Amino acid sequence: MSQELQTKQDLLTSQTVFLNVKGQIHDQNALAFKKSIFSIPEEKKFLVLDISSLQSLSGDGIRVFVESIKYFSKRNGKIILIQPKEEIFLLLKFLNLLNYVIVCEDYSESKEIIFRYLENTINSLMIEEKNLSFEKKNIQKTEVNRNGDLESIRNYFSNLKEQIEKINKKVEHYEEKTYNKEIFDILNLKLEEIKQSNESYLKELQIRIDSINESQESLLQMVSELKKEVQNIQNEITEIKQTSPTDQNVKKIDGFYIFHCPKCNQALRVKQWGKHLCPSCNAKLNILPDSSIEIFDSL
Repeated sequence: MSQELQTKQDLLTSQTVFLNVKGQIHDQNALAFKKSIFSIPEEKKFLVLDISSLQSLSGDGIRVFVESIKYFSKRNGKIILIQPKEEIFLLLKFLNLLNYVIVCEDYSESKEIIFRYLENTINSLMIEEKNLSFEKKNIQKTEVNRNGDLESIRNYFSNLKEQIEKINKKVEHYEEKTYNKEIFDILNLKLEEIKQSNESYLKELQIRIDSINESQESLLQMVSELKKEVQNIQNEITEIKQTSPTDQNVKKIDGFYIFHCPKCNQALRVKQWGKHLCPSCNAKLNILPDSSIEIFDSL
């Protein structure tokens, strides 16, 4: 292994964090995901997120994912996403997050991307070292008023630092406003979807309630009609029980008089005509010679 390749491998190991995100980032685990990103040490410059198994993001999941991506980018870090699903990719595009991340197919490609960045970094360091060496030689050869030059350089960098801080504040303010607007739009969209879903559910529920009420009214009407029919049957039975004794005839079979009690309709059998007592309802009956039956008060 060459010295340069060994150097790049060491830098990749020391400056890269690999995370594998699976399932769903939802309300319960969104905070844990955010903490894992925000707790990455400052010396880590590359974040590789394998989201090939990430299925979806909830409302809180979207907010935390956006915050984490922008936070790591503000640290001048590079974020590489491995094989996002189509739904996730479209969401990133909708939220304008593709400007903050690099999308690739697998870990090997992510390492190649990091190696390219590190190669540029190493070359830049080598150029800076040569420039510093050249400047050092020139400084040694040139007689100048060092104190004055150093003071000028300090003033220049001090002014430059102030300007950079002002620019950073403006950029942060702009990004915060833009981010808040994006989140506000997403929340409005979600609320509208929930509202429409609730309205549809309430309409369907009202239709079902009306249908149940109609069914109950129909059932009550049927019960009422059945009660009337039962009452009519009971009335008919009562009328039959109260039928005149002369309407019922006695049959004589095998030497026995066979008949039904006019009061309770109990089947009876006696050996001879005359007065008898119904064993079922204690009705007092008189079997007449003409095969008719009468009810009387006493035997």
